[in-house]
Amino acid sequence: MNGVEFVSTVSRQYPVGTFASYLIGYATGNNEQNLLTGLMGVEQTLNEELTGINGTKKYQADKNGYILPGMKSEIVEAVNGNDVILTLDQPLQETLETAFEMTAELFETDRIWGSIMEIDTGKILAWGQSPGFDLNERVIDDYNNY
Repeated sequence: MNGVEFVSTVSRQYPVGTFASYLIGYATGNNEQNLLTGLMGVEQTLNEELTGINGTKKYQADKNGYILPGMKSEIVEAVNGNDVILTLDQPLQETLETAFEMTAELFETDRIWGSIMEIDTGKILAWGQSPGFDLNERVIDDYNNY
């Protein structure tokens, strides 16, 4: 049979790429169960809070997909996972990561770690290490989170 087939998959996109990569971490999908699982960073640590519950719909249908008259259908609504809001400030994070690049060039160092904290509140405004990695590509040489 010729045509186009659409396959539903689960994935998470990281629009800023290398932004605080070791802190944020990443989640990957298990397409058999249609679930995301955090495998590193906040994604892993807070996986349970971030994971929702898939909904289901059970019914009896004929070969064309029409629900048979008089048959009971069972619907379980999906529940979204919780939101996690980090206190990272994007301009400060980008400045910190630029400082990592400059420091690596100037001092020929292999690894750098740094953070910026708001003293009055304890909010972490920037946090990172170098080298980082692109969260979408996940080419990781070192899994150690300094």
